[in-house]
Amino acid sequence: MIDIFLSGGCSFSETPLREAENWPLHVERYLKIPSIHTGLATAGNYYIYKSLMYQLSKIKDKENLLVGIMWSCADRQMFYNRRDLYLPAEKKSIDRKIAKRFDSPIKIAGEHAHYFTRPGTDYLYNTYYHKYIYDEIGSYIQTTEYVLQMQWYLKLHKIKYFMTCISGWCIPDNEQTIKHPDISYLYEQIDFSNWLNVKNMMDFNRDSGLPTVAPNNLHPSTEQSKLFTEQIIIPHLKSKGYIN
Repeated sequence: MIDIFLSGGCSFSETPLREAENWPLHVERYLKIPSIHTGLATAGNYYIYKSLMYQLSKIKDKENLLVGIMWSCADRQMFYNRRDLYLPAEKKSIDRKIAKRFDSPIKIAGEHAHYFTRPGTDYLYNTYYHKYIYDEIGSYIQTTEYVLQMQWYLKLHKIKYFMTCISGWCIPDNEQTIKHPDISYLYEQIDFSNWLNVKNMMDFNRDSGLPTVAPNNLHPSTEQSKLFTEQIIIPHLKSKGYIN
């Protein structure tokens, strides 16, 4: 029996979303149970992990809880800083309607102090991070660690869950990277029996033949997310005995 659903992810999982209805909403409708959705556009895997852990800390009865996670791109990072890191010129250029979701420091539990870093954003702190600190292998290490930390917590508390990825740029997906000595001993501890039977959602959407949310936009349409839920998520939940 499942009586509450908790989801996490990035823009592919954000619910509600103005442009389309993402997979967490379709799962919620299918299960017809109260749900908590933490997905946020541009979020990286540190945010996904921390936002879910915060919500999990508030749910006292976990026996009938289901957690669904779609991990994001490994090159998206997050750090904590209570100072205002935007330059005056940068602050003037930010559209506040967008900043609320993307650029302002994000609040998870206490203060608005979590800054996102991601490729293609030219704020000074972001440029510095990706020029001098970011490393591709390091990003895979971090994501694999977040996956394991979440896996271990969920298993410790006997919580029903499933995981998947937004794209191939999530956990290591090629033999050379998987065998890297700083990754392999972590990667081999992932329990893939609780992962959906699909490589990632972006590949599924491409192969579905259905249009994305808009031309030249890789984000899923309502139809793609509904199909992903019906063909991938629900069969997995049934195969695990979570639902009838």
